[in-house]
Amino acid sequence: MLRILLVLFITLGCASNERTKYQAYSKKKGGYQEKNLEDNLRSVFFKANSSTKKKLAYTFAEFRAIEICSEAHYKLAHFLDANDKSESKTIRRSSAGGYPGYGYGFYPSYYYGQPPFYNHYSGFNYGFGISTMSGSTWDETFHYPEIEILFECVNEVFEPQIGFREVSSEELKNLVKDLRGGLQIEKMMKDSINQSTFRNGDILLRASGERIQKVFQLLSKLSNSKSHYVTVDILRDGILMTGLVLKGINVTDSLLMQQNKIIKSACKNKDVKKRKLCK
Repeated sequence: MLRILLVLFITLGCASNERTKYQAYSKKKGGYQEKNLEDNLRSVFFKANSSTKKKLAYTFAEFRAIEICSEAHYKLAHFLDANDKSESKTIRRSSAGGYPGYGYGFYPSYYYGQPPFYNHYSGFNYGFGISTMSGSTWDETFHYPEIEILFECVNEVFEPQIGFREVSSEELKNLVKDLRGGLQIEKMMKDSINQSTFRNGDILLRASGERIQKVFQLLSKLSNSKSHYVTVDILRDGILMTGLVLKGINVTDSLLMQQNKIIKSACKNKDVKKRKLCK
């Protein structure tokens, strides 16, 4: 009977904790905040409590980036990268503690830690859970979404129709005598404009004369090139090849469609629907 009551009290405690609203960040309530990094590169963070699903945190971070670009009179927020800095925390509880108003333990609202590497399309729908329970002692696991979006405000976007994998300096150390990484071509998209020049497995080291280690660095250079191409240096089968031309095609219309879907999804929430983009 005691166990049943404990679970009931915990469930009621969770139900009373509302998700993080779409709002400017505060330490107590969470929300979004943005930074200008360099040139046109910007970032948006959305930090949330354990009652907020990670998928919604992504949507709110992307929506804020779109708002920023719209307010600056650009058509698009060009998403270059994203980082999942979400944190989980497991807390041992016992019936000696107390939930405020229920008498069973303190309910935490925020907890942040170091960021793991992120995969945009995994791990949605995190929330509150109980992992183990024995007698009057149990473990509670809380998940706290924290999402960072890197983006640029643009009117047109050109992309190379290539899937890249970021290669660490450790992986490259036997091929290149330095301490930096690069980008490896993992997948050449069907009918890619670049398929006659590049192959799966090629490793890009430089673009426009500068070392490239992150996908967003390459996409940014290509998008900001007035000629819509960049010259790159690659490693192929251990041989350095220089001055190859990586081309981009106009994907603006496709990204505008994706952007409209994000806006539509965000505007379904009552704390967003009054924003200018939703009208």
